[in-house]
Amino acid sequence: MKNFGNLILTIMLLSMFSLGSIITVAQTGAEVAHKSRDCKHSNIPDLTAEQQKKIDDLHFAFMKKMKNNRNLLAEKQAHLNTLRTADKVNMNAINKTIDEIGTVRTKILKAKEAYNQEIRSVLNEQQRLYYDSHRHKFNGRCNGYRHGNRAYHKRGGRNCSKGYGQGCNDSNRHGNCRR
Repeated sequence: MKNFGNLILTIMLLSMFSLGSIITVAQTGAEVAHKSRDCKHSNIPDLTAEQQKKIDDLHFAFMKKMKNNRNLLAEKQAHLNTLRTADKVNMNAINKTIDEIGTVRTKILKAKEAYNQEIRSVLNEQQRLYYDSHRHKFNGRCNGYRHGNRAYHKRGGRNCSKGYGQGCNDSNRHGNCRR
């Protein structure tokens, strides 16, 4: 009977320790996610307060513009899905919507490039070199975490599927991803 009581006590203690470690890990993950939201361009070396303010202002204006473009893109893609699944398919309407989606994507790419060039104009030569060599890290990701997605897409990570995140293509292959 005494051994049975010791066994139950041991199981309860192990359960409490494991629960405590799970809570700690969950809090650490939440802290990382919170910090990753604020780290856009923060890794650029020797940013002055004035440069950081200009970059923050540019980033806010860019995100506002991108929000409208992404919403428009989502509307066009939803309309395309509606056309694709109709009982009587209208290929002219589908092709027109595909062209409109291409136009919106072109606008998004042009806006991204204009934004990157505006950021570069704020930086000195050393900072531009760093920014240009690490720009892929600043395209919506920070320290491997992609904003708004459940999955992380870290270099060498396992999450290279086309589900959540980027997936693997020619621009972000890691060597462990297969085609």
